[in-house]
Amino acid sequence: MKTLATLVSQQIWPQLHALPLVKPERLVLLHSSNPKHGLGPASRLQNQLTRWRNDLNLDWAPGQVDCVEISDHDVSAIQASLESLPHPPDLLHLTGGNKLMGFAAFDWAQRRRIPVLYRERELGFVQLDFTPSGIQSRNMDADVSTLSALDPTETVRCQLSEGEIERPGELILLSDTGQRKGRKELAKAIAGGNDCLEWLNILGDADEEAKTGDLLEMQCAAALLKLGIPMVSRSLRLKASETDDQRNSESFQEVDLLFLHQGRLWLVDCKDRAEGGKYRDTGYKALMEDVSGARALGGLDAKIICVRKARFTVGQQLFARDYGIQYVDRHSLVEGLAEILEPRT
Repeated sequence: MKTLATLVSQQIWPQLHALPLVKPERLVLLHSSNPKHGLGPASRLQNQLTRWRNDLNLDWAPGQVDCVEISDHDVSAIQASLESLPHPPDLLHLTGGNKLMGFAAFDWAQRRRIPVLYRERELGFVQLDFTPSGIQSRNMDADVSTLSALDPTETVRCQLSEGEIERPGELILLSDTGQRKGRKELAKAIAGGNDCLEWLNILGDADEEAKTGDLLEMQCAAALLKLGIPMVSRSLRLKASETDDQRNSESFQEVDLLFLHQGRLWLVDCKDRAEGGKYRDTGYKALMEDVSGARALGGLDAKIICVRKARFTVGQQLFARDYGIQYVDRHSLVEGLAEILEPRT
């Protein structure tokens, strides 16, 4: 396909999911002037797609990415902007913008008989074609597995609208030793308290001083990589956004592990603490922080895995169920993670 025009909003993942499906030569990002919901996400997505195209040579990354500002409140102005695009789109992606922008773009596309694409979170993509006999719809299956080739931290950089990355942390891959050995050997090494560093290639930097949770995080990273995750980010740190006038060196959040799987960003929260009143009292707060952090870093489709030595209380189990949080017992890492990443059909 030559040209895909897409409405942009704060959530960048629908746009990323559409690209491997459509593989456009040219992408036009239609955005409002709002820095949080329009201009900001569009600019970050444009810059990131250009880098991915140049650095990774991905076949679905468009060769040209343009940003076009449109109104977010005036239907006539929105349609005039669409009419004046230098390259009329072959397909218009409506999963983005606000409802008024979507209504105006749909009406314009219907009158021009330009097909539209929409992503329903649970059902996937639907393409609507305008024919003399009416609107024809068809479901579209997108292969989002190719997104796993991306550095998780770079997708965070693209999605993040509040705060900024203070430190990208470490990027961890499976070493030659880790590739040669099997899952059973890894499970045995973890059970024996091995740090699994021989299984890993570690790029980048985390905290210089060792922390009590480092062992569990490294073991989790090794298990994820051995289960087929291409790369894992560790110890990403966030801080409030800086301005030209104000500088900030204080971080407000550190993420244990991040990885991409099934076209989603997954956050792993590791806590290697035994049961106790203090842990139980703060358990809900920690879970809620995981939920808000996952959505900020990976959008509405982000997933959360909690690795714990202490089991959830009944209340925490119900909370986790409601918010889609997965639990893994610290003592059965490989098996627990495999059940999540490789569900039985």
